[in-house]
Order: sequence, then structure tokens, then C-alpha cells
Amino acid sequence: MTKPWSGQRSIAIANMKGGVGKSTTTMMIADTIALHQGLQCLVVDLDPQANSSQMIMSYEGLKHAADASKTLTKWMKDLGQGLRGDFFDAVRPDVCGIDEVRNARAFRWGSARRTGDIAIVPATPELRFAELAFDHRTYDPSDPSKPRRELQKALRAGLRSLGTTYDLVVFDCPPGFTTLAQGALSIADAIISPMLEDPVSLWSLVSFRDFGLKETLGVWEPERHKVLYTRVRSAGANGERAAVRNDLRKAGFTAIPVHIRDVAQAIRWTQRPAHDSFETFARKYGPARIEVEHLGKSICDFVAELDPRNVMENPNV
Repeated sequence: MTKPWSGQRSIAIANMKGGVGKSTTTMMIADTIALHQGLQCLVVDLDPQANSSQMIMSYEGLKHAADASKTLTKWMKDLGQGLRGDFFDAVRPDVCGIDEVRNARAFRWGSARRTGDIAIVPATPELRFAELAFDHRTYDPSDPSKPRRELQKALRAGLRSLGTTYDLVVFDCPPGFTTLAQGALSIADAIISPMLEDPVSLWSLVSFRDFGLKETLGVWEPERHKVLYTRVRSAGANGERAAVRNDLRKAGFTAIPVHIRDVAQAIRWTQRPAHDSFETFARKYGPARIEVEHLGKSICDFVAELDPRNVMENPNV
């Protein structure tokens, strides 16, 4: 497989509204680009709910990471104490639970064939408290945006510490607009916003764009922001659905030409029983496997068309 871009690229999976399938979308993108695009993907879980960490690693795997102090929580605690931490110390490599990826992993070394995999900087429930401690240490009443800028610099330095080890970094942002989310949104090359196909979800998305990305961060560029519908009803409310899609276009958003039915409720996809358990891509995603594969291709095409927001080809820049 040919890598679709040089260096490292990053995307943020973000929307202020909860329950729209951000963590499941993160997992799907990571799984499919590792398997079908042959890319090395790093997931950075910014959400103390730790959903994507548990989905990808299993609860057992997440506990092992926490016991080894290889988590974003530990990285944030170090920052809160004024210490600089590299992401090398927090990354758990080769954690993809797809059987085909595991099989390719066994033949990766010494082979010229390009294979993909997933690494993760996992979150734990204590992450929010570590983030609050960081906010408290860096807060300046004369400069309210200082915590966000400091965290933005730390995240950028963390990614640069990895060089070009990973092709795509996926930030799984929490609901709301935390300092961690703001830092990731400020440096990401692109933003993917999962949303439900209903008026309230659209209202929330527009608020996120107008007051968060535009007014607070000043980073919104329409060509760098795509919407993914994550719950699409096959029947009923056709007028409302058409109105939402039309209003989305009027608001200046572009939807990814793929939708995954009921991502936000796809509980059976999220269960990895143990860190050493594996299943095939087809078994994991069932009838949605073709759409998930198309999602990964759409994401790669989208990212490949963009100039990098941050120069990551040279980690010393």
C-alpha cells in the first residue's frame, strides 16, 4: 500500500453534544485505516470516560496500562507539576484487536510490505482531575486563555516527540469544551464531527462551530471540517431528515459521503473481552463492514487533500 501523505497528520473527533458516537467513530476509523489503508494510527483519548481506550484495549488492557503509568492521565499529572512529558512514555503500541492486523503484525519486521496497526495514549477516569490541576497551575487572571495555549504547546511537543512513527493521530475529544479538547482542536489538521440526524444535533454543532471553533479558538476553516451522520433512520421522519441535511449545507458544513447506521448504539462493536482477544474485521462489524471500510477511505482522501496545519514531517521544526 502507498501512504497517501508524507509525515504525520492529525484529526480531532469532536462535538460538544454527548451520545453521538465520537468514541465508536474513533475506533472504527482506527480499525479500518490500520487494516485497509495500511497506516500506523495513534489514538489519543482525551475523554476521562475512557470509552475508546476500553473499546480498543479492553478493560483488562486499560488496567494494565494504568498500572504501568502509561496513560494520558500520568502525562497530564506531570504537566500539572511543571514536568515535561513525551508521548513515548504514554503510548501503548500494537493494540489493534482485528485478527488480520495481528497476523500482518507477525510478519512486519524484516518485510518491505507496509502494514498498519493501532497505538493508543489511553485515558482513565482520573484524567479530568489531572486536567483541573493543570488548569489551576497555569491559570492567569490577566490571561484566561493561557491554560489552553500551554496545553496546546505540550500536545504539539508530545506529537513531535514521536517523529514520523505514526501516520495518523486521532484525538477522541470529550463532550463539552475542556482545555484538552481545545488544545487538540487548535493543532489538528482536520475535524470530524459525528452528529445525529436531528435538529437539536445540528443546533449543537452550529454552536460548537460558532462559539467554540470560531469565537474562542479562531481555528474554523470549512474545508477542514466534515460531518459524519451516525444515526440514520431507514424509515419515517423523511421531511425532518431532509430539512436537517439541507440546513447543514446552508450552515456551511459538508457531510462525509458515508453514514453508519446507529453508530451511537453499536454496543456489540465495543466489547473486547480481553487484551489478548481478537476477531476478524467482518465479524466485528457485521453488516456495517463495507460502510466502515468506506469511512476509512473517505477520511484518508479528505486528509490527503489538506496541507498540514503544523509541520510534522520534520519533528525538529
